[in-house]
Amino acid sequence: ELGRLLAISRCPGVLDPRIAYGIQLLLASAQRRRTVIGATRNRFKRYPETPDEEAWYVPPYWRKSGSKRGNRYHLVPVMSWGAKAVYELDKLSDFEGSSGCLFPARSRNSKKSADDGLLNDYLEVMPGIHFSPQCVRYALAEYGERDLVFSKSEAKLILDHLEGTESDDVTGQFYSTNPAIARKRQMMSAWCAWLDNWAERAIKEEPRLLDHDWLCESIYRNRYGEDRLQRRISLRKKQGTPLWGVDPKQKRPARKRGAS
Repeated sequence: ELGRLLAISRCPGVLDPRIAYGIQLLLASAQRRRTVIGATRNRFKRYPETPDEEAWYVPPYWRKSGSKRGNRYHLVPVMSWGAKAVYELDKLSDFEGSSGCLFPARSRNSKKSADDGLLNDYLEVMPGIHFSPQCVRYALAEYGERDLVFSKSEAKLILDHLEGTESDDVTGQFYSTNPAIARKRQMMSAWCAWLDNWAERAIKEEPRLLDHDWLCESIYRNRYGEDRLQRRISLRKKQGTPLWGVDPKQKRPARKRGAS
């Protein structure tokens, strides 16, 4: 199901880009849903030594028992396609008056992030997905030991927020050479590759995970019900417009209302 979720998030045009990249950040980082939704662009750093990675400095207030941690941050390496998701989210957040939130509230002028349950709402309606964001963390701990040669309880390096570092004096050299950071990078690189493999296996098992229209219809049905889906089908048929807009892979313009 983890691979299936990654595959769905990668299918162009099925999800809003911010949601698609948000799911990828959740999977790649294995951080809590509140931490992901509350992320701000200034907490991510990309160093010259590691141009294809993002160093995420999770603030104390997003850490477990954060009030007892002072000003120390939890450093999480975001690797591979997770780093690309951060880059894309950063671009989406780059507009005048932006609060810097990667997931801003609906009101454009709001300085707050979106509701904590945003990703839950989407996971609940995706075909074949039966887990909550928290389960990604469980998976890192369980399958990391089973498949990725993590030592017993070593996943705590990523999941446990007891460790901390200062956000304002960490250099790229420290990020690259510190033993704990080096191990974190190894672990998260292996984790992303493991998820890639399961995404490929999920697609092989069910090729429809590459089908834009099938995914859109399944998500719509799960969210709004069969009756509303049938009304949409009937209305779009009368209008002569595509049921789900344009499949980005096809790059065909939508038919205008009344077109033959």
